[in-house]
Amino acid sequence: MSDGNNGNGWGGARAGAGKKKGSAGNPGSGRKPTGLKRVSFCVSCQPEELQQIKELAAEAGKTVSRFLLDAVLKD
Repeated sequence: MSDGNNGNGWGGARAGAGKKKGSAGNPGSGRKPTGLKRVSFCVSCQPEELQQIKELAAEAGKTVSRFLLDAVLKD
């Protein structure tokens, strides 16, 4: 009898799990496909610095990502 755990006690594939055939993108992500590829990276800082960055971004009416990109990539 198979209980779906492959004999190792770790559980197994759940029925209905995974991306459905023919599905596009990440449903429920709130983003519409733009054709632009997005990447992410991590920046290390102190908690106080992050709070300051978040406050400055909010004051500028921007997301943290847009705020940092605009600050670094200014012409």
